[in-house]
Amino acid sequence: MKKLVLAAIGAFAAAILAGCEKPGWNQWDSVSLQNNSDHTIILRRYLGGPGHYEGTPRPIVTAPPLERGRRADILPTGSCFAEWDIVDTSGKQLRTIDKVCAGQTVVYP
Repeated sequence: MKKLVLAAIGAFAAAILAGCEKPGWNQWDSVSLQNNSDHTIILRRYLGGPGHYEGTPRPIVTAPPLERGRRADILPTGSCFAEWDIVDTSGKQLRTIDKVCAGQTVVYP
């Protein structure tokens, strides 16, 4: 019985290492922020309170002046999420964004 359990565990581990998972599983994409202004900006996503920008803002990408910031593996490939905004380093809201999609570059201003 012990050998059977060890063989099953070994077969399971071999299947995982060989890549026998569902295609598309655990694929994530980046989000970029192109900053065309002269001050540092932050792209945030709100968690909780859908539709009203309520809840806790979570910083996702920071971009220095006239540069692009990027965060890898932040959204599931092919998905879009609502409740985003762009703020300056003091937290002043510069723009609200309806949705951001995986692989997208958000441009400010």
